[in-house]
Amino acid sequence: MGDKVIIIGLDGATFALLDPWLDEGRLPHLQRMIREGVRGDLESCVPPVTAPAWTSFFTGKNPGKHGVFDFVRQDKNDYEFHPVNSNSYHGKTLWEVIGDQGKRVVVLNVPMTHPASDVNGVLISDFLLATSKGRTCHPAGRLEEIEESFGTYPTETVPPYFAGGNAEEDIARFVQEYRDAMHYKFRVAGHLLEQERPDFLMLHLFGNDQICHWLWHMIDVEHPKYEEEESRKHLERILEYYLAFDAELGLLLDRIDDDVSLFIVSDHGFGPVHRSIDFNTWLYQEGYLALKERPSTRLRRLAWKLGLTPQALMDRDWFLRLVMGLFLRLKKKRSGGNVDDLKQAHSLMRLFLSFQDIDWSRTRAFSPFGFGQIRIHVRGQWSQGCVSEGSGYEETRREIVEKLRVLKDPDTGEVLDGAVMVKEEVFEGDFLEEAPDILFIPTQGKYRPKSTGFSSSRVFASSGWMTGIHRMSGVLIGRGRGLNHGQRLDGARITDVFPSVLALMGLEIPGDVDGRIPDRMFTDAFLQAHPVRRGSASTQTKQSPAEGDRSNEEGEVMDRLKTLGYLD
Repeated sequence: MGDKVIIIGLDGATFALLDPWLDEGRLPHLQRMIREGVRGDLESCVPPVTAPAWTSFFTGKNPGKHGVFDFVRQDKNDYEFHPVNSNSYHGKTLWEVIGDQGKRVVVLNVPMTHPASDVNGVLISDFLLATSKGRTCHPAGRLEEIEESFGTYPTETVPPYFAGGNAEEDIARFVQEYRDAMHYKFRVAGHLLEQERPDFLMLHLFGNDQICHWLWHMIDVEHPKYEEEESRKHLERILEYYLAFDAELGLLLDRIDDDVSLFIVSDHGFGPVHRSIDFNTWLYQEGYLALKERPSTRLRRLAWKLGLTPQALMDRDWFLRLVMGLFLRLKKKRSGGNVDDLKQAHSLMRLFLSFQDIDWSRTRAFSPFGFGQIRIHVRGQWSQGCVSEGSGYEETRREIVEKLRVLKDPDTGEVLDGAVMVKEEVFEGDFLEEAPDILFIPTQGKYRPKSTGFSSSRVFASSGWMTGIHRMSGVLIGRGRGLNHGQRLDGARITDVFPSVLALMGLEIPGDVDGRIPDRMFTDAFLQAHPVRRGSASTQTKQSPAEGDRSNEEGEVMDRLKTLGYLD
């Protein structure tokens, strides 16, 4: 008979942020978990982005097997972008495997669970990749029952409406809304623990990710945008979010029995970002990407070359005041934290050079929406592809990789800070051919790969309002009677949580997962009493990403991702 398991998904958590507060004794309940359990860095997937990372977590597979490589996918026929959702990945989830073996589950707001699937228990889908009309749950009607008892379910997609201005009241509201959402979700989780008595519960919290994206410079004294007075004004307010999380953690630790193991897991880590790199601008300058010759594109290209770009505007005070005025008007229109209405803020971007201006018939390589990706425009794979398969593909890719690995920032003279890899070095599985051909992953976090391209007429530019960026090393903390005490784990990967949870619950591990149980995770006594059981592959047929839903509401999701900083 195995243990029950609770997982708290703390999106984007990093020991780089938590450890100083742990050392100061500010997070006593988190420190208790570490003292009585295991901790270690948790290596994310490539790219270290919420959508593919959480999918790797709950399928136990690398993106080459589950098929999700970022928040969006691009149609190879019409080149349009579409947000991914729970119909986009392949393979069974951790909670489906648990449910298939007779255990009850509760899953709350984990990214990539919209629309909700049937589970042996309760699932409330995520709001990040859903529209205002798309909130779904299983069983039907359960969300309404919860809202009758606890009030409106928070979206946890709070806009950074202070961006560029850092107004004290806006920062306070930003942190408070995420803090309120966290308290609400812990209350719902506690309610469902009592009501459902699940064998497995997972709760996802999004606030940490957004706090780190937009407020990192107020925490990091070495960040170029750090200002001592500003940090002194806001740091304690930021810390309140983590103190509140620690308090909720303490209440949870006090209420669970000895047969419940508790984990805290993040999908990726975080660190500072100083500069941005626009790969489409670089590909254009190097002759790999071509623009249309129509009059409207020529006009936008001329303005772009003269410096009239989104990045240039964001660096100017008058534009900041314009955007802040729009944010303030939108705040007066609504009382919640949902950001669906903020699509108006992006209408101005239609005036600038964009993907609509690319001449696909003459473009050999481009960087799509996504985190540091470059795709080779291969004939036969893309409707207007112009690079021949085989030697043409290999030569183009090799050229680009070699150039990127020696690319220098002209303002600093430094070589580009990041790892440049080809897809075969990163992925394996049935969806390898769908993977980006080249990937750039920041190593020290100095450079942020821009997501849309043409945001600046310079390859290297300022990082804009975002001051924190994803890193590969997230966190893994676990406490339970089968886990070692006070042990540090080395080399754990995000896919390793999947088999570890199943082993802890005494369940069979599917044979096709990439994850393994980290060394020193379990006590010798537990392993002797609970031999690890492995079974056959747990494949699940889903509609392919190319055949997914294309509702008119997709635009709302794309605008939300832009507002939250995932798509520029």
